Amino acid sequence: MKKIVFLCEHHFHYLQGGAEYQVLLLAKNLILQGFEVHHIFIDYGYDNIPTKDESGYLHPLRHWNSNNWYTQYTFSKKLIINIINSIKPDWIYHRNLSYFLNVATEYSLRSQCKTIWHISADKEIRPIKVKFNRKLFRSYFMRKYFIKKGIRNADYIVAQTKFQKKGLQQNFNIDCSLILPNFHPEPKGREKITDKMRIIWVANIKEWKQPEIYIELAKKFYNTENVVFQIAGRLEKNQFGNKINDLLSEAKNIEYLGELSIDEVNQYIDQASIFINTSKPDEGFPNSFIQAWMRNVPVISLNFDPDDVIKTYHLGLHSGSIKQMIQDVKTLINDVKLRNEMGERAKNYAMKYHSESNITDLVSLIH
Repeated sequence: MKKIVFLCEHHFHYLQGGAEYQVLLLAKNLILQGFEVHHIFIDYGYDNIPTKDESGYLHPLRHWNSNNWYTQYTFSKKLIINIINSIKPDWIYHRNLSYFLNVATEYSLRSQCKTIWHISADKEIRPIKVKFNRKLFRSYFMRKYFIKKGIRNADYIVAQTKFQKKGLQQNFNIDCSLILPNFHPEPKGREKITDKMRIIWVANIKEWKQPEIYIELAKKFYNTENVVFQIAGRLEKNQFGNKINDLLSEAKNIEYLGELSIDEVNQYIDQASIFINTSKPDEGFPNSFIQAWMRNVPVISLNFDPDDVIKTYHLGLHSGSIKQMIQDVKTLINDVKLRNEMGERAKNYAMKYHSESNITDLVSLIH
């Protein structure tokens, strides 16, 4: 039986992000293929984590804060290597670029194990930048060095898009092994409730997702009858989270749905007519786009269009500015025919290019 270790900072059950969800889907599929699957991740204060669940064996690392990055790296590396040595995997898979990748490649260089780095966001293939802190001068350069070293020593690199493949070549002079679009399970059909038009925004509520733009957008439609704006995601207990919470409490036409499970998110998207994305242009290929498209929901994206698929296949609208986004929302609210046509094309596109059958390409790589 082949063994694979998913070495990622988070596990989906403890942080429901897009990259973590893709790892979960892949892990469950590999178990069905006969793999022994392990996950090494940081516990971030969660207690009573089981030793095994439906995604495989779980090996949480104790979250340890240190002002010295190199000290933390050395401490974590020792723990990770001890766990990997006990498993003796054939493959180590890393996603959400961090120094974990260098730990994996160092292990691979002295063993028969192979390492896969799966790019999860466009920012990962840009020139390496690490926040500079004069007091932590040595850690600054060491962190940059280890991340770049990990990229160069990975046995296989998987990209989500052609754009990522090109960026990897331009910035690191490295070719990727495979372009693998994100995938999503085929949805179960649900009948739409037609009492109101629902416009939805879904993400972990972080600064780079720019939820404040969505809230301001919703205010422009306060007097529009039978249209309700919804927002779903976890509010962090920090300064930014408090700011968004205050903005939400002032917005009269926005329903804050809270932090939802993936099934609950899908149920709300099922009832939506338009999906909005306001993130900064550093995303990879958002799972939420695929979730919306598979449910006949067109996407209006403020800042980015991965591999120009929205424009090419007419899956929604790529606004490019807040002013244009307001106009695009007006267009899809008022033009039912256009909205339905985009929704139908979106579903056909997503089912063709983003079904779970994509997993077979990665399985073929590691068999």
